[in-house]
Amino acid sequence: MGNPNKRRPVIFGEVLFDIFPDGREEMGGAPFNTAWNLAGLGLNPLFVSRIGKDERGKSVVGAMSRFGMDVSAVQIDNYLPTGVVEVDVETDHRKRKFGLPEAQAFDAIDGQIALKAAESVNVALLYHGTLPARSKVSLESLLLLKVKFNAHIYVDVNMRSPWVRGDTAVEMIKGATCVQANRGDFEMMVGACSFEGLDFLGMTGYLKDMAGVKYLLVTLGKGGAILSAGGTNVEFKSQYRQKVEDTTGCGDAFAAVIIAGMIKGWSIELTVDRANALAGAVSGIKGAVTEDKAFYTSKAKEWGLL
Repeated sequence: MGNPNKRRPVIFGEVLFDIFPDGREEMGGAPFNTAWNLAGLGLNPLFVSRIGKDERGKSVVGAMSRFGMDVSAVQIDNYLPTGVVEVDVETDHRKRKFGLPEAQAFDAIDGQIALKAAESVNVALLYHGTLPARSKVSLESLLLLKVKFNAHIYVDVNMRSPWVRGDTAVEMIKGATCVQANRGDFEMMVGACSFEGLDFLGMTGYLKDMAGVKYLLVTLGKGGAILSAGGTNVEFKSQYRQKVEDTTGCGDAFAAVIIAGMIKGWSIELTVDRANALAGAVSGIKGAVTEDKAFYTSKAKEWGLL
């Protein structure tokens, strides 16, 4: 695969804007947030997505450029709008989302354009979420990349009814190197399978083995995370701040560090500890990401990434 220091993670999926009842907008989307965190840590991700030829799309390119991110694989759609999610309310530091309009730019990621962009880099790992399942075009583009590259696959599970349910997510994680899911989404996947008589830890091992996954990570918020690997399950304590400002994006920060650890060859125990540390730090800021590069470089230097 060439010089390991030049191997890059490819992040496939949506960038969208959360639209609040008061008209406020926040840029996000799990793949976008994960790519942003990776860029902050010095991993130089290739973010494969699609935006509209509109003001929100310009905002995405502007923010990525200011932060020093590679925008070469962000496609521009002449007809479909940049993605949005309509947010109902915020309570207890959480967003409750209720509206995801049909036919948005991230639903139309062109496979051949994506493949050409990915072939120009030394691919270390391919990350994707589960939302591409709602679109035949983007799903086929994702599958094209997965077939083409002999790389680790990282799947971040996010249920989005009616497009992504438990059975859909189970299909999308099959054969992945590492799968991440919060407890609620994990339980929905398990509920789509046939089992009986298992406790929570037993269910993690069951799902991991059934889907042919090497590592299964169940994030528990302030409770930390559970790792299922091989024939063992390990619990990791959280490193959340005592005062939580906003839990938005904590899971995406967690994913970014796991990806960094997989690329750099850290032990899985060290990787999860560091992932919890960055997730805890993100809980202390407002929003999922920040343009303050020092927020990331302090950790990156400590961990030998810069």
